[in-house]
Amino acid sequence: AERSDRTVMVCHVLRHTRFFRAVRRVVRSGALGRIAAVSWRENVHRLHFAHSYVRGAWRRRATSGPLILTKCSHDLDLLTWIFGVDVARVASTGGRSLFRPEAAPPGAAARCDACSIAATCPYDAGRFYVDDAWGWSTKALGPGLDARARRDALAASDYGRCVWRSDNDVVDRQSVLLEARDGTPLTLTVVGTASEEGRTLRVDGDAASLFGCFRARDPWLELRRPSDDAAAGAFPSAAGERIEVGEASDASGHGGGDAALARAFARMLATGELDPDAPTVDASLESHLLAFAADTARREGRWVAMESFGRGAASARDAAAPRDG
Repeated sequence: AERSDRTVMVCHVLRHTRFFRAVRRVVRSGALGRIAAVSWRENVHRLHFAHSYVRGAWRRRATSGPLILTKCSHDLDLLTWIFGVDVARVASTGGRSLFRPEAAPPGAAARCDACSIAATCPYDAGRFYVDDAWGWSTKALGPGLDARARRDALAASDYGRCVWRSDNDVVDRQSVLLEARDGTPLTLTVVGTASEEGRTLRVDGDAASLFGCFRARDPWLELRRPSDDAAAGAFPSAAGERIEVGEASDASGHGGGDAALARAFARMLATGELDPDAPTVDASLESHLLAFAADTARREGRWVAMESFGRGAASARDAAAPRDG
């Protein structure tokens, strides 16, 4: 891209939401003081996880990638963008806790259409992909299919497999510890068995704390400053201040991020100017390297130093790059 004088716009859509721009604005304003710790969660609804990471295209690490990349590249990008940290090293732990044969309830068959407990199973493929219980899931079997055609397609599809007896091997829970060069710890946890979809965060500084929840509807963000009100007791409650983040009513559009990114792309084509908050290729490369480092750290049970890990990746990239002449 650089040699061709081209602009590359990476589709990290959550950077374009009002919610995460508000988070960055508060953090960068200094209102929290010196950041002491960051706790970030990616809560994936169990049916979403079963669709994408147990039955779907991202269920196997070798044919798609590790979960921390395929699901959390957005989160790693947001953490580096919002906090501007230079990550020194990474540690991680995780595994498969639910979607495995040992966890299957008695009577669970290999496929839902021949299962004796389908009527009471929350993961029944017929209800999810044929009966259109969720509105979007039926599209996975093909466009424009009626219920009978969907049922026929499901009989030969991976989406018809039992979630406990699929061939998935990606983790359904993982925690990552990112240690900045100044020692600040940032933790990212992803869980695939959540009862509610959304991202939650807590940022503690020496002047205030920031709490938030980003979900399809009713997102909220609150700044809490410590109180010195003696009448409130030995440990008085913090005073909360809601931060305006608008509504994230378009669940299918990542809380408005998809539409905002499309507008930014159109502006770039019209004016040649890239949105200053849109991720560059270098920024996106950094978050992807963090994901691969976290996967390595989890599998090998060790800290991974980003300086040496990044150099190895850069060397491989340079070796694979086309040369002039």
